[in-house]
Amino acid sequence: MTKLSPVFRTFLAVSMCLSLHWSASAFNKTASPDDIGPEISLQRSSDNLFTMEVTINGSPSVPMIVDTAAAISGIRPALSQQLSLPVYTKERIVHGLVASESASSVHIQNMATSMREYEGPSIIISDSEAISDPSVMGIVGMDFLSNDKEENRYLLINFLDGHIISADKIPDLFQGKNIRNLQWNKVIDFDRNLISFEAKISKIKSTVILDTGINFTVANGELARQLQKRGNSLATTIVTDVHGEEDSIRHINIGEIKTSYMIWSTARALVHDSPAIAHLKLDQTPTLLMGLNHLKKLGFILDRKKNKISFVDARMMREEDQSCTGSRISCSDAMWSHFNYNR
Repeated sequence: MTKLSPVFRTFLAVSMCLSLHWSASAFNKTASPDDIGPEISLQRSSDNLFTMEVTINGSPSVPMIVDTAAAISGIRPALSQQLSLPVYTKERIVHGLVASESASSVHIQNMATSMREYEGPSIIISDSEAISDPSVMGIVGMDFLSNDKEENRYLLINFLDGHIISADKIPDLFQGKNIRNLQWNKVIDFDRNLISFEAKISKIKSTVILDTGINFTVANGELARQLQKRGNSLATTIVTDVHGEEDSIRHINIGEIKTSYMIWSTARALVHDSPAIAHLKLDQTPTLLMGLNHLKKLGFILDRKKNKISFVDARMMREEDQSCTGSRISCSDAMWSHFNYNR
């Protein structure tokens, strides 16, 4: 049997914020950055997720996980109590990967980094195992990452070099370097604080949701069913979690993930139907949660004016020429990616 890693515990809990019954947009206050926003440095948590330093109501900064599949940010109960944050009287329904649960929420007057500020609600992450790294105090969701879209047009999240920056012109994201051959995909659900786009997975038209709160990939049941019809293998593994409880995990070979200009050749994905996907009305649509295993040597640019996304590799973000990009260090590994440009 396999011991269930803290990363899979994150799959069970941290990503619960994929979709909510409520909207945080009415509470947002837009920051007023300069034409080029200061960089936010990204660090790694003990389970290898990306974190950023955040201050809340002027308190000393704390690390929080960057989670692009979280519609709203969340903090630990201990931090909420420490800062005496006012609690909303009405609990909210959070649709997660495992269950739909009620969650308390607090009002944050000022959540800030060097690049932006935010005022509005935050959920309280009640599951003590939702964040396995004890030093991490919460998750930063798209409510925070996208709240200045009326100011700087472009947002770059660079996982290769570990930073986030926003600017009104693309060269300013790369210290004045003129980036050529950018190819774009339309973001199909940005108004709901999600980064999702269309792709073909083993030639199956699918919806892909970027989820930087996990280190792996998750296929929903509909995608798994269509992959099986094409001969892709489905397997089951018995695992033991941190409490000694046994469970089974289904996983499937998903083959190739292809957009109009980029291909990820990958290995396997977990198979799971979640209430969050159902709430998004995607349960009957082949859907994939793309985790950090596909993004660690890449970055992506969000055009928040035209709601589109472009993936960029080391050759674009750095001066040196590198022939391989994607999820793994070596192109000979089973999981890798490369760009195809349509000229």
